[in-house]
Amino acid sequence: MIPEKRHSIVEFPPSRKMAIRLAVDVFLESGRESLRDWMLQAIRDEMTAANTTHIDCGSFEVFLVTDDRTDEPEGIILFDTNTLVLGENCPGCGRNYFDTKILTIYKGWRHERHVYGCIGCGEVFSITWEREGLLCTGDLLS
Repeated sequence: MIPEKRHSIVEFPPSRKMAIRLAVDVFLESGRESLRDWMLQAIRDEMTAANTTHIDCGSFEVFLVTDDRTDEPEGIILFDTNTLVLGENCPGCGRNYFDTKILTIYKGWRHERHVYGCIGCGEVFSITWEREGLLCTGDLLS
């Protein structure tokens, strides 16, 4: 389930958004899964310092979800983007999604929505998958 977007009157300083983008970029550019936990903790720290559960970083949004059902007492980080790809290539540089890193997976009964970050250009985008293959629209998630 995609978290509900909460809009706030308070605008976050560009430095906080830049710190989150930098954490994502370091993870993507390194291509190392070992930096995933570092990225998530850096984002969690920025969001905790801002006392928020949602930050819009321009091309993507980040949510801090705290729930008794999760194994993470500090909350889990979820990414979302409005860039839905209708194929298997990054919209920024054309790389196949195999050359990307998964940032978040939203699982549904008939479909999954994967949010990827491209290791080539840093673009954050999503692809919706159905059990039998690739969906051509994102209408099921609306």
